[in-house]
Amino acid sequence: WAGERAEKAEVGIDDGRVASLYGVGQILPVAYLLGPDMVILNKVKGGGAGGHKLLVRLAERELSRKQIKVAETLAQEAARAAPGDAEAKAVLGYAALKSGKIDEAEDVFAELSSMPETRAIGKEGLAHVRLRQGKDKEALALAEQAGGRAGADTIKGDILYAQGRESQAEAIYEQAASEPAFTFQRSRPLNRLGKLAAAREEYPEAVKYYDKALEVDPLAVEVLSNKGVLLGKEGKWDMAAKTYQAVLKMAPQDQIASGLLRQAQEMLALARDAQKAERIDRLIKELSERYKKGRFKSKAADEWTSRPMVLAFLPLTEGGLPLDRDGVTQVLALEIGRCLEATGRIRVVERALMDKLLAELNIGSSELADPGTALRLGKVLAAKLLAAGYLRNSRGMTTLSLRLIDSETSAVPAVVTAPVDVEQVAQAARKVAKDLMAEVVHDYPLRGYIVRTKDGRVILNLGRDQGLKTGMRMSILKEGKPIEFMGRKLRGDLEEVGQIEVVKVEKDLSYGKVISTTVKVKRGMKVREILERRVQAL
Repeated sequence: WAGERAEKAEVGIDDGRVASLYGVGQILPVAYLLGPDMVILNKVKGGGAGGHKLLVRLAERELSRKQIKVAETLAQEAARAAPGDAEAKAVLGYAALKSGKIDEAEDVFAELSSMPETRAIGKEGLAHVRLRQGKDKEALALAEQAGGRAGADTIKGDILYAQGRESQAEAIYEQAASEPAFTFQRSRPLNRLGKLAAAREEYPEAVKYYDKALEVDPLAVEVLSNKGVLLGKEGKWDMAAKTYQAVLKMAPQDQIASGLLRQAQEMLALARDAQKAERIDRLIKELSERYKKGRFKSKAADEWTSRPMVLAFLPLTEGGLPLDRDGVTQVLALEIGRCLEATGRIRVVERALMDKLLAELNIGSSELADPGTALRLGKVLAAKLLAAGYLRNSRGMTTLSLRLIDSETSAVPAVVTAPVDVEQVAQAARKVAKDLMAEVVHDYPLRGYIVRTKDGRVILNLGRDQGLKTGMRMSILKEGKPIEFMGRKLRGDLEEVGQIEVVKVEKDLSYGKVISTTVKVKRGMKVREILERRVQAL
């Protein structure tokens, strides 16, 4: 359907035993929808005028798999075949809402809510529309009117959770778990309960909720993905990787599962590399000891020359309405880090190293909220910059707010806020990384010295380690005349007296040609990056 790859179908002749086994001896045709491991998801009886029910059930299952376009196509066909079928209309409305067609979805649910027999389904759908529009109060009122349906009561729980009333929200989710719902909504309250248990580190309880959610909807990719996150928290990276692979088999374009799978594979590779694992363990013990004793690296003797820019990501926090997915902040941090690393300008502290250090020091999110704790971590890791922030889901959108903190000065050189489409986290990560990179380069231009000069050619004490690239231009600087003030001599400003273009870069040095100068270029002169050429596209 909808351009998906057609699967090979095999047809066999039944001698009566198969029909008996599946209970289809009296009514034909009967369609069975099969899920993972050939589990029967739905049994749809009858053809002819009732055949649209099969399309409705298929559309519901495709919504669970996040195959929104396919679901929309199926729901449209079902609605055309049976214009008066409320389920077909409602599923079409949800498909439209998930496709971003908010007005179209609102029209569908408004029509359903105007009829007594479909009023609850319509009000429930309108509650989802208002929540998407960021109108929480209206969404809550509509959910109350829909009463007794899982989708509506899950909204009520979500709003209570966002207000900090977690225990009340949990009670609502428990109630919603046994209420009637569309297939793609049945797992949501159980998923919420699993996430709450996981956040409290009640892992066995969380697994029970996730497994129950997958029983009612085996195609709920967000639940299966969340179970993978839980396995990762327990250190079961092989099982976590297999779980993410199962998610991607159902939803190949799932960016959250793809990012989490890469993390799991990296952790498995680390476990197989005994020497590297041992080095990290030794480093963790050393860093932990430094942190506890307050022993940090002293400032470099040469404060002018740029050092490699190291950045450490502190765990990002979540707020507002709960997300269906766990691990979104992890994937965002990992993807932003990859993008920054790819520029060659910034080195990002490995996630495994940071996680192990925090565990060794027993530092949780509440301690990390203390600026002093964060700065000490930056210093012990020799990270010039720390990235901290939160992901907030409210007012109909999810927003990432990220700030960089200078671990030496405690200044905040960059604050970036960006909308995040949870289904398209890679795109959001690239945008955030690009904005961060622009701020970093602006506030920390590369600086160094000319260490040798001959016939218009120079060697600089900067190289790939600092992020220097061929084609970059550097200002040649000369100390200005001292300024006398109140009997004191103050250092004069640095004046640009020429420019260099970098033509070759090695690990820790580079070669350049002088392209303009008003003085004789000498060994020991300072150079600084010209910012007009500072940011390349990520």
